[in-house]
Parts: sequence; C-alpha cells; structure tokens
Amino acid sequence: MATTSPVQLAQATVAATPTAYYQAPVDGTAIAQETILCNITNKPVTITLSFVRDGDEASAANTILSSFEIPGGQTVFLSQATVLPSQGKIVVSASVSDAVGMTISGIEIV
Repeated sequence: MATTSPVQLAQATVAATPTAYYQAPVDGTAIAQETILCNITNKPVTITLSFVRDGDEASAANTILSSFEIPGGQTVFLSQATVLPSQGKIVVSASVSDAVGMTISGIEIV
C-alpha cells in the first residue's frame, strides 16, 4: 500500500542558473501543491520554473513560469496540483542570484 506524506519539497534562495531544487522519489511520485516566491530585494526579479521528467532538461515544453516578474519586496503565492513522476525535478532560475526566497510544499507518494 502506498504511503502519502505532506512534505516541504524545496526551500532555498534561487540561483541565476537553472537548478534542480527537488527530485521526486525513485519509487514514487510527488505532487507540488503550493509555491511561495518572495523577492527580498527592492528591484524587480524574474523567475523561470519548470517541472521536468526524469531524463529531460528544462525547456519550453515543461516550463510553467517563464520570466515571471516579481516586484521588489513582494511575495507571490501559486496554488497548483502538479504531479512529478518518479525522479521528476523542479528546476528554477532567477534573473538575479539569491534575490528570491522559495518554498514549495506538496505530497510524496511512495
């Protein structure tokens, strides 16, 4: 029988280069349910966020936010129910390194 656990999938400041901040378990899946993005600077910063299948790379086909602008000092809450298959990754980048704090919460099913 599968075990379902609520978890914090990722929490970090976002790098300027595309970085995998979470990878779903080998023997299970994950569901990303909420993403919180906080621009900790006083200038606009853009974010690109992708949900990438194992073996693929971030591309236009799996990007859900592309150059999404977050005004300085603002926080954005995204509600979603996006399934990550086994070893699927959450890949994120920002226009300015370490300018955006990110927390992604969801469920792991193993």
